[in-house]
Amino acid sequence: MVNWDELWKKEENKQLGQGPSLRHKIRLVLTLIKKYSGGGKDIKILDVACGSGVFLSILAGEYPQLYGADRSQIGLEIAKKNCGTCQFAVLDIEKESLPGEFDFITCMNALEEMKNDEVALANMGKMLKAGGYLIIVTPHSMKYWTKKDEDALNFRRYEINELVDKCKKAGLEKAEIFTWGWPLFSIYYHFMAGVNQEKILRETGSKFFISFAQKILFRFFFFDDRFVSFNKGRVLFAVFKKI
Repeated sequence: MVNWDELWKKEENKQLGQGPSLRHKIRLVLTLIKKYSGGGKDIKILDVACGSGVFLSILAGEYPQLYGADRSQIGLEIAKKNCGTCQFAVLDIEKESLPGEFDFITCMNALEEMKNDEVALANMGKMLKAGGYLIIVTPHSMKYWTKKDEDALNFRRYEINELVDKCKKAGLEKAEIFTWGWPLFSIYYHFMAGVNQEKILRETGSKFFISFAQKILFRFFFFDDRFVSFNKGRVLFAVFKKI
């Protein structure tokens, strides 16, 4: 069984919020929330598998009703420091749900790590208001599977139809799906798959270079927005509405 508390002690996981790929995922999810909320701010948002709360800390400037849930107590302790205005709860989404209903639930970089993903989706569906939205960000297509997926403890990468079918069973109807991360991010991903990230982060003097490189890469990856219609991206973005 995975010890998520121990994983959150690793330096590479503490640095996740600074990575260019996560920053783009957050950017695109923010765009989707604004699109499907009609620009409204009076909405309840729950981030499932919120980890260190990086995403919620960014939302906090615009949305007053923010909630985070994660199975790792250590992850949540970091999250509370990052977002003091948010409410947090320990939750194993593969086994249980929270009381109450939300307008939006987000789940980024997590569903692929859940063995019982259909149970998790059903539990997320239970927590949505009628007409509410679930936004999922997850790795796209098993044809892109690499050792990096194994190292990330992923069970799978999702085909579009597979995710649609599983969400349908949970009472969730497809509103929008697209992929992102081609061609530039794909090149970066191949390179990073062969790199020991934790070792690099431990090296003296590396953090400044990494921070600088991350900023440059973040700007480069805007180019991939032009190719979302090609369905070649390594990252799958999906919006589902509760029926």
